[in-house]
Amino acid sequence: MRGRRVLMESFVSHGVHHIFGNPGTTETPLLDSLPAFPQIEYIMALHEGVAVSAASFYAQASGRVTVANLHVAPGLGNGIGSLYGALKANSPVVVTAGQQDTRMRLKNPLLGHDLVAMAAPVTKWSVQIERADEIAPIMRRAFKVATDAPQGPVFVSLPIDVMEQETAVDASTPDNLWRSTRPDPAGLEALATLLLKSKKPTIIAGDDVARSGGEQALVALAEAIGATVWFEGLRHHAPFPTSHPSYRQSLPGDARQVRKALGDTDLVLLIGGPFFEDIWFAPGGHIADGVSLLQIEASAERLALNNHLDAGIVGDIAVSLRALTEALRAKAGADFKQATQIRNASLAELQAKEKEAYCARVEKNWNRQPNSMPRVAAELRRGLPDNVVIVDESITASLDLARAFDYRGFGDYFGGRGGHRPGSCRRDRRQGRNAGPTGRRRLRRRLGDVCDPGAVDCRAPQACDCVRGACEPRVPHPQTQCGCLASEFRSRYPASLSKHGYHRTSARLRSPRSRHGRRSYPG
Repeated sequence: MRGRRVLMESFVSHGVHHIFGNPGTTETPLLDSLPAFPQIEYIMALHEGVAVSAASFYAQASGRVTVANLHVAPGLGNGIGSLYGALKANSPVVVTAGQQDTRMRLKNPLLGHDLVAMAAPVTKWSVQIERADEIAPIMRRAFKVATDAPQGPVFVSLPIDVMEQETAVDASTPDNLWRSTRPDPAGLEALATLLLKSKKPTIIAGDDVARSGGEQALVALAEAIGATVWFEGLRHHAPFPTSHPSYRQSLPGDARQVRKALGDTDLVLLIGGPFFEDIWFAPGGHIADGVSLLQIEASAERLALNNHLDAGIVGDIAVSLRALTEALRAKAGADFKQATQIRNASLAELQAKEKEAYCARVEKNWNRQPNSMPRVAAELRRGLPDNVVIVDESITASLDLARAFDYRGFGDYFGGRGGHRPGSCRRDRRQGRNAGPTGRRRLRRRLGDVCDPGAVDCRAPQACDCVRGACEPRVPHPQTQCGCLASEFRSRYPASLSKHGYHRTSARLRSPRSRHGRRSYPG
């Protein structure tokens, strides 16, 4: 069989349902194979950065490895920024790019370059297939590496002549791997002992808590020790219910401000993240001297990487949290339980005061012109149904959005962890620069700092007594027809990807701007 058939069968055997791409001539072997594999949809984007970002976010939402397909060196170059975002977000994405005929390698062909070297800095593994016999084993390894903890993107270069070669090596089935690990009992004992000594514990939760389904396990742990819970400054998910009294906010972007935010805590527990990713330099560490530092991670790679620990364990996040909570409850005495109740009550009082202060902020800024971000966030929240999520590109408006919206856990919130946000956000800024003062004011009034309003969703918040009704619970909207990519998401993700530059197709590849059939692409 031909190499391109082995490639497609590898995708099918590993559960690939969608390929996001912007193809060219070197991708014709893949495109010509699509009619024989109707179970795979090719989602074409107008820019490679959008294709990789769509694959990354879809992988995060679905929990499955997703494929992005780019076109030789320029196409890969256009997608590098989004590939960096996928790496920072730990998205399991296999990115492929067509490569020029290997027999032309020494002649510097048009659009040719060392694709492996280009992709290597922003992927977990970068490789080029040199013979058709390598397609099956390389694709098997690519999917395996992409899903190893911590997950991340893999790049595979596909020379056009190799895709047309004959091979007797069939596509392999996925490996049956059980990679979740239970935490060491001695490590759990050490963590529990230190937590029981703490008078003011703090938890900093990372994305892996949400990915592991550990939100409720984290709630139980926070309540068991009376801890405040902070998020990382840049995050992809909401690993803890933001309506819970223990929730504080997202941490700021430099070490000095992190120390200030944590205040007089005497113990910090880091869970499931690459702590810490700063935006600005500030002298000193993130944790004040004398504060005990603990960590729980799914992989040893992150444990104690940048911080000296008093205790740390490796294990499945959700399993480790439940085991630690059980150990604490078994060891906790009456004095500790009483102190925990007092801390939890204080956090509930603090939450009520902060909610009242936020409603006052909304009222104070309601009639400001241009429209204030507190009002924009309040109006968005009132008009959005219960079964939608928020895709956050708000940047400077993120604090107001965090106050206005409640996220219950995985699937309610998606953010751009890598800081790379292709699409309408940048387009609106370009339009603003070219529109003059009046045009810029009009753009600012549209949604403040919220870009691409069609993709902004949220979960219903709790009710309060805000005078403008900004904190009132919303009435659920009737379910509408969804344009999402997979049927299992149609009840949760009503925002249609087709509105943002994607077009669905199976056997035929169509341009988002054309009704015609498959197009030919120069180069």
